[in-house]
Amino acid sequence: MNTVSVFAWALFGGAFCELLHWGGLKRSAYVEIYARSIKYWLITVLMIIAGGLLATAMSLSGSGLTPLTAILVGYSAPSLIQKLAKNTPTGNLGARDMTSQDPPSIRGFLIG
Repeated sequence: MNTVSVFAWALFGGAFCELLHWGGLKRSAYVEIYARSIKYWLITVLMIIAGGLLATAMSLSGSGLTPLTAILVGYSAPSLIQKLAKNTPTGNLGARDMTSQDPPSIRGFLIG
């Protein structure tokens, strides 16, 4: 597969991950704020592109990627970034986790 095909399949995988993420945000008290803000849509697009770039980098390193593998790699990049955001300490270690009383933030958006 050429680089453009790998990138396109990986974008599809990243978009699917983000579609599921936005679906999960329905439980958030701030879903309307997230949906109306350009900042959060920009983050969504950047997460999808991160998946494409990761798959392209793997392809350029000599790994032969099939379309399914490119989709899975594209899906994995946004998923990994979300998991890292969820498990990153906030500074108040042991105090409490994010709750619905916290104001909307990028970390809160990534966590879902």
